[in-house]
Amino acid sequence: MSESSESAPKYRIRPGTFFDVPATTRIYAASFGNEPLIDFFFPARRHDPLSFYTWSCRRFQRRYWTPGYSLSVVVDKHDHPVGLSWWKRPTQPLTLLQKLLSPSFWIGSVVNAIVDLQEYLFPVQGLNKNNMETFEQAFSAVEPHVLNTPQRQNAHYLSLLGVDPVLQGEGLGKMLLEDGLEKVDNADSAAWLVSLAGLEKFYARYGFVEETKVEVEGLHDWKGDHQHVIKQFITTMSITLEEHFLSRAAHSSEAAKDDPIHRFPASIINKLVDIDNERIKNMDENNVAIQVLSHTPTNFLTAEAIMACNDELAAAVQANKSRFAGFACLPMDDPVAATHELERCVKKHGFVGALIDNHSKGNFYDGRDYDMLWAKAVELDVPIYIHPAWPSEKQKEALYSGGNLESDRNSATALGAFAFGWHASTANTILRLMASNVFDRHPKLKIIIGHSGELIPYMFDRINKATAFFGMKREFVEVMHNNIWITTSGMFDVHSLRCLLGNVPLGRVMFSVDYPFSDNKLGKEYLEMIRREWILDEGGIEAFASGNARRLLFHQH
Repeated sequence: MSESSESAPKYRIRPGTFFDVPATTRIYAASFGNEPLIDFFFPARRHDPLSFYTWSCRRFQRRYWTPGYSLSVVVDKHDHPVGLSWWKRPTQPLTLLQKLLSPSFWIGSVVNAIVDLQEYLFPVQGLNKNNMETFEQAFSAVEPHVLNTPQRQNAHYLSLLGVDPVLQGEGLGKMLLEDGLEKVDNADSAAWLVSLAGLEKFYARYGFVEETKVEVEGLHDWKGDHQHVIKQFITTMSITLEEHFLSRAAHSSEAAKDDPIHRFPASIINKLVDIDNERIKNMDENNVAIQVLSHTPTNFLTAEAIMACNDELAAAVQANKSRFAGFACLPMDDPVAATHELERCVKKHGFVGALIDNHSKGNFYDGRDYDMLWAKAVELDVPIYIHPAWPSEKQKEALYSGGNLESDRNSATALGAFAFGWHASTANTILRLMASNVFDRHPKLKIIIGHSGELIPYMFDRINKATAFFGMKREFVEVMHNNIWITTSGMFDVHSLRCLLGNVPLGRVMFSVDYPFSDNKLGKEYLEMIRREWILDEGGIEAFASGNARRLLFHQH
């Protein structure tokens, strides 16, 4: 056997042809062999499988030539179909002239005429038309506000996904779904589907979010927990950007023994070091499709340890590249080393940017020696996420010591960190970069900050007026609206979101959780609250939860 044949993939996906319809019909009939919903439509199919096959095959023959529908098949090494998916892309009605000039229209018309004749001469027995009408009536109740919305009409529809039962569990359904969603992303579209009960978690892994439930009267032996039979999902691919991990290299490093992270509870540490099954399970349960992973603060680590952290993250991303992406950590006390490490991580590991502490031992990166790093980020077209760091010794002495704080170290720690100090310090970093004209020298620099803007949106008008003293060529508002992206990490109240959206464009605002310091479940409930309180419409929620991140990090427009 030749080397090329040995390395050939066992299965591959190709566009389906009209001649694949009989084979895909058999796969459909077999893969849904135990599905109660099909029995509801076609109660005679178990003792008369040929009638069900004939009925299904005729439907697929019509569908193949229907404008907008496309068939994809997974085939084995002999090119035999073993799985299928039907997608319908949004299309505009054809004009009469377009129909006359379209070969598909003429072929489809002939096929439909032949199928009509077959149905007249050889009608299929066994279809329960009353039950079919009951099913359609159930959907008509939600059609005006769900199925007939502009977002749904402009989205791709996954009509059917099936795999030969003998090969189920081999990942072929995953192959088909990811192939279809890649095409959806390339078209800068959303997707929706009607899911059979019991498959919610599978589709949630890929960003499908439950939109509504439909109960079909008379169908009570459903496999799910309730009588709710059909669930419609509209994709809002949840991407979270400020999601942390703790590498083995850092966890065991002698240099990091003074890192305050080690004083966190064991439950948090265990979640930080887990970048595998339990983390993904938690993501699945809370509709998080992709986490962009970044290391906990690294200003306690050497440059060599930081490289080891990045290599460890790269391996984790590679092992679960459909669920994780990576932000590099950088040795920010050495701008030359930081620049080289950013380039290495983006080019070698495919990282989508970097996440850095907002200062390194009191150095806020506003000196000219950091221009090489900002220029490299622009050259690589990746953002730099500036994340709060623990206060330096000088900051602690000046702001978080003395008085009652000398004996109340818990309050001192909270004030210097997550209660206030982190956010004020990070805002200071951003404003120092502006004051030192970094954004004038690097007008295409992309910076991300978290926690709903690190206090800046609340002070927006006052800062805007005060920056007249900075000597900036570009105004504060221009920089905030063009160079700064903001995530809501760890902030799950609608009041701060309203303030944020009142000062910066929605296109610069992105959802995040701050896992594991914040709970993914809180993030899920937050998105539901935004929808429930009409803070954003469906298009806005999609942009906030995933679309803006896709455009910024993955350049998917």
